[in-house]
Amino acid sequence: APPSPLPKASQADKIPHQFTDSDVLLGRGGQTNHHPGNIRFRKEAGKLKGWYCNVSKTEKYEISKLLVHQVYSYGGRFLAQEKDTESSGRWYQVEEKRARKKASQVLRENKKRQ
Repeated sequence: APPSPLPKASQADKIPHQFTDSDVLLGRGGQTNHHPGNIRFRKEAGKLKGWYCNVSKTEKYEISKLLVHQVYSYGGRFLAQEKDTESSGRWYQVEEKRARKKASQVLRENKKRQ
């Protein structure tokens, strides 16, 4: 029999996680804004914003990837909260593509604040 297909990346890690101070919490509001991992993430983004503002779209993609990998390097993860299911409220790790989109968003926000 052929091997069963692997789950899609977005479904691969729906295991609930307890978040730590190194994790980046996706979402809106006070909990995410004041979380130590999000504060550190924004600080790291701030170091890259000057570079990010002055490069091509392709290079912006690479910089956002670099920011995601910086978070991974200090043991952080990108976590989102499950909504509208029986496990509502639980945190789970998102795929790298979604983490990179979050990094791009934060880099753009910093750009606007200059």
